Amino acid sequence: MPETADPTARKFETNFRNLEQLAADLEREAISIDELIPRAQAGAEAARNCLEVLNRSDEALVEIDRIYAKIVADNGKAEASSS
Repeated sequence: MPETADPTARKFETNFRNLEQLAADLEREAISIDELIPRAQAGAEAARNCLEVLNRSDEALVEIDRIYAKIVADNGKAEASSS
């Protein structure tokens, strides 16, 4: 992934990498029973953080889409009135 200065994006990327590592460790059975609960709790927190970032991003994209649709609609009205 490209390097970014956005702390929210870095937080998402860090949390996502942590989830990937946890999944890989679980698949390889590389987590001891003593590590399981704290790692699972950390994974749940990382997943929650990722979901929050994705939800905020989705909301922002919906707003951008709404603004773009208004610009297009207003442009169409302006072209129709100038004809």
